[in-house]
Amino acid sequence: MLDDALRKLPKGVRVFQVSVSLVQEPDSCGPALMQEIKISTDDAGAGPFVVIETERWAIDKEDLDPLRDVIAAMLAHTDERPCEPS
Repeated sequence: MLDDALRKLPKGVRVFQVSVSLVQEPDSCGPALMQEIKISTDDAGAGPFVVIETERWAIDKEDLDPLRDVIAAMLAHTDERPCEPS
């Protein structure tokens, strides 16, 4: 769905930053609080990179690939050229 919407953007419009916030139930080893992870892309001029912010995000090894796929999709939608200041 996002792919289709991004393809329909007017010519010249570029995606500079993408972010997502995910939440999950607490894990059995941590505090009994919902866990949140914020993943975003940024670009200081040398190309996009990923920023991950969280206090705690427990993940099973079989769930690593789906999370990697989310991050790869975010980077795929980020233009590799930083926006020029106006």
